[in-house]
Amino acid sequence: MRQYFIRRALLIIPTVLGVTLLITLLLQILQGDIADQIFAESATFNQELTKEKIKDDLGINDKILGSRFLGIFKQWGEWVGGVAHGDFGEYFRSRKSVGGELQDRIPVTLELAGLALFFSLLIALPIGVLSAIRQDTSKGLRERTIVVRHAIKNAFIPVFSLIGVQIAILVSGSVVLERIFGLPGLGLMLIEGVSQREYVAVQGVLLVVAVLVVFTNFLVDMVYSMLDPRIRYA
Repeated sequence: MRQYFIRRALLIIPTVLGVTLLITLLLQILQGDIADQIFAESATFNQELTKEKIKDDLGINDKILGSRFLGIFKQWGEWVGGVAHGDFGEYFRSRKSVGGELQDRIPVTLELAGLALFFSLLIALPIGVLSAIRQDTSKGLRERTIVVRHAIKNAFIPVFSLIGVQIAILVSGSVVLERIFGLPGLGLMLIEGVSQREYVAVQGVLLVVAVLVVFTNFLVDMVYSMLDPRIRYA
């Protein structure tokens, strides 16, 4: 169990780093050279904003050995370094801290996802227990033995195996709910970031969601390995 835990824990860091790199690459593809568009939309709100400042913030000017592609890795490294110190960057228009905005919005999304998960478990667990009881009853086991030793445990196994997947679905679903009801969560922040071309904010939201999914799956794996020792591979 200890070795399995260590192996799974060691995978978290490279997984998160890989996700951050993928986010940076995808946003570079989406961005293109949009400095002129952002400047035209934002100059009236921020008199100190310049095209060069926007290009620097987007990493459009970053190059290594004359290569724009290698410059993306420079931007990625600087962003990851900033995030490691709690600096997620700033909005172009308002210059608000993206980290501060994330801190305010994360609880809203977690509350929505938590409530949805709670009600889904409220339905799934009893169904799982009843299913396990029927199976074990057919084997001639006493009802109390079935419930205590088999049914509850067996009901949790398939439920926990789906929680990691459900978290990603629930967080994604929050985008729709927050948009419809105007709830200030990560989903609405993502929509606003994309529509307003605030890609630094988009990076922050995607990173938080990715980390949430990775850590949730890690915890699910740990609980699952305790419920079903057969998955502790050597």
